[in-house]
Amino acid sequence: MTFELEDILTVLPHRPPMLFLDRVVDVRPGASGTGLKAAAWAGRLSGPAGAPSFPWIVTLEMLAQTAGIVCAAAWALERGDPPPDGAGAFGYLTSIDADLHEPVRPFDPLEAVVSITRIWSGMIMFQGTVKAAERSAVRARMSISAGSPGPAQGASA
Repeated sequence: MTFELEDILTVLPHRPPMLFLDRVVDVRPGASGTGLKAAAWAGRLSGPAGAPSFPWIVTLEMLAQTAGIVCAAAWALERGDPPPDGAGAFGYLTSIDADLHEPVRPFDPLEAVVSITRIWSGMIMFQGTVKAAERSAVRARMSISAGSPGPAQGASA
């Protein structure tokens, strides 16, 4: 199963410049998938010794967005209908355990491979790796609390 950009936009609330996926391929609903981004970053950001560098947090967000698509595909198969519109679907990052490897350079194509390790009680645990131009950039274990935003705590009607 493949999610093209148009499909991703119907599922995730993210929009450019905060959308870090162009396509998600090899989706096994609720199990795994591979997110692709053709060019990592057009801007110049300063890294070690003044070399251009890409922010690590974006690679972690790319993993989370890929996991969201993998879980949305499972939702669609289980319920027989598409997942909620991206504007109504929310997840909150609850943990990250990451190992940072090679730096990501501007314009490196990115590949995020995600495996869902457990889903229970609205929690999604997954692990994944991001490769930048075939170099290992990040390996991480993360979790997301899935749910819908409700009224603000303590808000009065």
